[in-house]
Amino acid sequence: MKKLFKIVLAALMVMSMAACSNNAGNEGGNEETGITLPAEGTTVTIWHTFTNDQLTTLEAIAEEFNKTNEYGITVKVESQTYDGFLDTVKTNVYNGTGPDMILNYASAAADYVTDELVVDLSKYINDPEIGIPGYAESKPAGVVAEEFAFEDGQQHIIITQQTGPIFFYNKTMYDQLGLKPATTWAEVKSNAQTINKELGIVGFALDSITDVTQTLIMQGGSSYIDTEAREITFNDATTEKIINYIADGCKEKYFSINPTNSYFSADMISGQVAGYIGSVAGLPYVAGQGIFAADGTAELATAALPLEGTKWTPAWDRGMMVFNYDDADRAVASYLFIKYFTETENSLKWNMAMNALSPYFAVQEVAEYQAYLEANPALQSLAEQTAYAGVLPTVTGSATVRTELQDAVKVVAAGEATATEALAELEANSNAALQD
Repeated sequence: MKKLFKIVLAALMVMSMAACSNNAGNEGGNEETGITLPAEGTTVTIWHTFTNDQLTTLEAIAEEFNKTNEYGITVKVESQTYDGFLDTVKTNVYNGTGPDMILNYASAAADYVTDELVVDLSKYINDPEIGIPGYAESKPAGVVAEEFAFEDGQQHIIITQQTGPIFFYNKTMYDQLGLKPATTWAEVKSNAQTINKELGIVGFALDSITDVTQTLIMQGGSSYIDTEAREITFNDATTEKIINYIADGCKEKYFSINPTNSYFSADMISGQVAGYIGSVAGLPYVAGQGIFAADGTAELATAALPLEGTKWTPAWDRGMMVFNYDDADRAVASYLFIKYFTETENSLKWNMAMNALSPYFAVQEVAEYQAYLEANPALQSLAEQTAYAGVLPTVTGSATVRTELQDAVKVVAAGEATATEALAELEANSNAALQD
């Protein structure tokens, strides 16, 4: 347990311990900063797409906050459809009818920065009355830097969890065929072809087309977005080969980018897919289910992503953001809930429900958290690659680039365009969004 914990701490670049935050409120607010406490009875909403334990945990934290907060704030937890979630949020935020908060990636917040529709949270964090003392030292420096990595230099997100993609695979099938988890992308292809030929099923699947493609692009030595010129930089021969690598595998049916349901976890537990790259948060949805159940026929295993060339993997750091509706009461109330949400006890509960790593040093020192890491093979696989985790630019339009990259792979895999044609359209649409 101690060995694994040291690996995780080293991977997260933990250098020092932080003091626990002081969550005492102040009834008067702060005249110097102009921040006042929300009016009694202020109601705010958080929109989400969580299910199962994640939903139960989020609702429980909100319910306890509603009962105990001294400001009379009520937080409403509202479920939304997964498909098109960010588009739904954006439409409603711009119409003034959206949520007060969501929990998502920094790239989602970046789209609202130029229109000043997302709140600068640092003004609350640093407030002497309602702030969080020692906040900058409570997480790894890289995580705090990511929270400020917006074009206006302000803090538009409080990162609450760290996850990432890993490789889930059917160890029974791999052992049957004498295969080992791939350490190169050539081996990914070779293993998938062998599985497809011998067992007649998909050998390898991509739960997130975008993130796997970005990983291949970055490992191939390319860059991603020129933030000064506001344009993408990966429309090149390397990316064409990457898109064709994925698309050819899909056409020949040893790769897949189209799950029978929303996620490939369902296809794994039914034995239709031998392995896939997906979030560590997917472990509870696979382990102990279907063919991996206690009385099932297969053993589930996990591994780190292939690391070759320029070693790089995506850092899936997600957090809370607050939308700006020119309503100070709602903005402050939302922040106060986030402050409560990130307290050590709540952060522990949330990250365990999410099957994620907590970025908070205080949580990492809790014995229950350390035992949880020791018993979690998915997070152990993630820990092996966290030292190479990177974050791509979070500027206006970066979320569109992600979508365009996914669409480019899809159209080539479907035979509707060549990689050259798809990349040309991707570049035009992405640059238009980046320069909007």
